[in-house]
Amino acid sequence: MTKFQVGDIVVLKSGGPRMTVTQTGLTHNRVECTWFTPDAEIQTAYISDSALVQSN
Repeated sequence: MTKFQVGDIVVLKSGGPRMTVTQTGLTHNRVECTWFTPDAEIQTAYISDSALVQSN
Protein backbone atom coordinates (compact mmCIF):
# COMPACT_ATOMS: atom_id res chain seq x y z
CA MET A 1 0.00 0.00 0.00
CA THR A 2 1.32 3.41 -0.96
CA LYS A 3 1.96 6.20 1.53
CA PHE A 4 0.35 8.80 -0.77
CA GLN A 5 -3.23 9.64 -1.62
CA VAL A 6 -4.80 11.04 -4.78
CA GLY A 7 -4.40 14.81 -4.71
CA ASP A 8 -1.13 14.83 -2.75
CA ILE A 9 1.59 17.13 -4.10
CA VAL A 10 4.92 15.31 -4.39
CA VAL A 11 8.41 15.73 -5.83
CA LEU A 12 11.15 13.29 -6.66
CA LYS A 13 13.71 12.89 -3.89
CA SER A 14 16.31 13.95 -6.46
CA GLY A 15 14.37 17.13 -7.35
CA GLY A 16 12.22 18.21 -10.26
CA PRO A 17 8.74 19.65 -10.72
CA ARG A 18 5.93 19.47 -8.20
CA MET A 19 3.53 16.74 -9.26
CA THR A 20 0.01 15.74 -8.28
CA VAL A 21 -0.71 12.12 -7.39
CA THR A 22 -3.57 11.12 -9.70
CA GLN A 23 -3.78 7.36 -9.07
CA THR A 24 -2.62 4.95 -6.38
CA GLY A 25 -2.81 1.20 -5.89
CA LEU A 26 -0.66 0.35 -8.90
CA THR A 27 1.68 -2.64 -8.97
CA HIS A 28 5.10 -2.45 -7.31
CA ASN A 29 3.99 0.47 -5.07
CA ARG A 30 3.94 2.88 -7.99
CA VAL A 31 1.72 5.94 -8.19
CA GLU A 32 0.60 7.91 -11.21
CA CYS A 33 1.86 11.49 -11.09
CA THR A 34 0.80 14.37 -13.33
CA TRP A 35 2.38 17.81 -13.81
CA PHE A 36 2.59 20.68 -16.27
CA THR A 37 5.74 21.52 -18.24
CA PRO A 38 6.91 25.14 -18.56
CA ASP A 39 5.10 25.14 -21.94
CA ALA A 40 1.82 24.23 -20.18
CA GLU A 41 1.80 20.68 -21.56
CA ILE A 42 0.48 18.00 -19.23
CA GLN A 43 2.78 15.07 -18.46
CA THR A 44 2.12 11.81 -16.64
CA ALA A 45 4.51 9.22 -15.20
CA TYR A 46 4.28 6.09 -13.06
CA ILE A 47 6.80 6.40 -10.24
CA SER A 48 7.73 4.21 -7.28
CA ASP A 49 6.45 5.79 -4.08
CA SER A 50 9.87 5.24 -2.50
CA ALA A 51 11.34 7.78 -4.96
CA LEU A 52 8.89 10.51 -3.90
CA VAL A 53 8.50 12.89 -0.97
CA GLN A 54 5.57 15.08 0.02
CA SER A 55 5.96 18.70 -1.14
CA ASN A 56 5.14 21.65 1.10
